[in-house]
Amino acid sequence: MKKASLETADKFSMKNSLEKILKVYLSLTVQGFMRRHNEEDGAWSRTSRLFHAQWELVKNLAKAAGQMMVPAGETAEAVTVKNTETQYNKGGKP
Repeated sequence: MKKASLETADKFSMKNSLEKILKVYLSLTVQGFMRRHNEEDGAWSRTSRLFHAQWELVKNLAKAAGQMMVPAGETAEAVTVKNTETQYNKGGKP
């Protein structure tokens, strides 16, 4: 049972999840972007949409990375308040 649990955990590991996400992302950006192309769609509007989609992905990735740094059971806001109070108590600027 322990072996099966470890195998299941490995399927959902960060490395495996990122590889799957990257495959999906690449298929969506390459295939999806080419599918929407038509004569009425200029290069600037296509580039703008692609840039917007990329920016949204980066924001989501940054948010997820930030959430990984927050201890379990706490909110990001609580950690920020705690860090500010600690810095203030040490004589630093808040």
